[in-house]
Amino acid sequence: MVAKMNFTKLSEATDDFIIDNVIGMGKVGMMYKAVLPNGSLLAVKRLHGCESFEKQFISELLALGTLRHNNIVPLLGFCRERKEKLLVYQYISNGNLYDWLHAKEGTDKILAWPLRIKIAIGIASGLAWLHHGGISE
Repeated sequence: MVAKMNFTKLSEATDDFIIDNVIGMGKVGMMYKAVLPNGSLLAVKRLHGCESFEKQFISELLALGTLRHNNIVPLLGFCRERKEKLLVYQYISNGNLYDWLHAKEGTDKILAWPLRIKIAIGIASGLAWLHHGGISE
């Protein structure tokens, strides 16, 4: 269900992984916004070049490559060329959940409690689905 993708094309879509296209940072890599020639948007996770992240790459690819759930961002593709390891996801235009839940006072990202509860229920639903071995919905 997950397509193998070309490094050169993904690099071009992120403007060679320019800092302006960074949309998130984690322990194992950076997430970039990518724009394909047809205008489609993707999120590309570029794992750091450390060998210890090989296991993380494989487990994320195997786990998320087969899962489809409304509350889990779908993994669309991967790239493993040269020393690069990339995971390609559907782009979500509203930003990341952390920034919404931890917005600073005075910003327009403050979420009301009813919406926070709805988000928590959605997260719980996704986790319960994962825990009970869901494959497709």
